[in-house]
Amino acid sequence: MKNNRLFYSFYAFTFTLAVLAVCFSVFFPAVGHSASAEEIDPEAVKILENACAYAREHGFTSSMYGEVEARVFGIKYVQRIYGDREVKGESYSERAESVSAFVKTALKRSYSDGKYYVSHGKFARGKAEYPPLAEVKESEYLSRYGAPPLGLLRYEIDGNILSARKTGENEYTFTLDPQKSTVNAGVGVKSALGSDKAPKYSSVKVVLTVDGIKPVKTVCRERLKVDKFGGVECSAMYEEKIAA
Repeated sequence: MKNNRLFYSFYAFTFTLAVLAVCFSVFFPAVGHSASAEEIDPEAVKILENACAYAREHGFTSSMYGEVEARVFGIKYVQRIYGDREVKGESYSERAESVSAFVKTALKRSYSDGKYYVSHGKFARGKAEYPPLAEVKESEYLSRYGAPPLGLLRYEIDGNILSARKTGENEYTFTLDPQKSTVNAGVGVKSALGSDKAPKYSSVKVVLTVDGIKPVKTVCRERLKVDKFGGVECSAMYEEKIAA
């Protein structure tokens, strides 16, 4: 009986983690640490600003792969996420599918002309199938998912850059305030958990690759603690390839 309870608890958590994985992949966008001038390279910040402006002006599509990792009852668990995103001006659509050996989840979202739409998919023969998108009220959407990620990065970056530097050929790395930059992400995770508390992010880093002022790829890494089973530490990585 005890083993059964552990199994069902683990299964419940893996399902929650799968939902979180989808939520993590479709949101991106306390007193924080204030970086000194030496930690921020103005040229790196300018590169980021130019890349964001280019994406905003031209619109973009992207393909995404990610992993969310946790350790539950001493067992390492990894949930993999796949998806794509399209942003044109103030219109946005996104698909995110999360799979593991235990559970699969799928979600589509879109925003256009001030209206919000959602579709929850189901897997059949290894492929997610979706019913038509259904309109939801703005208040419901924002309370469950946060604001749509219309920017190049899924985080709130204004005033939240703790460090910025060049780390490779056409590659720049940014450390963000883990609390202030994840406001929208936290809304979705809290909703997915059915929790009274938002997750506590301890680290957010973004690596941006560019071609001139054109963004090519972002890799985001997060560390956070979710309010389940007494607090579970998770790490997440998302790579988004961009066609802008």
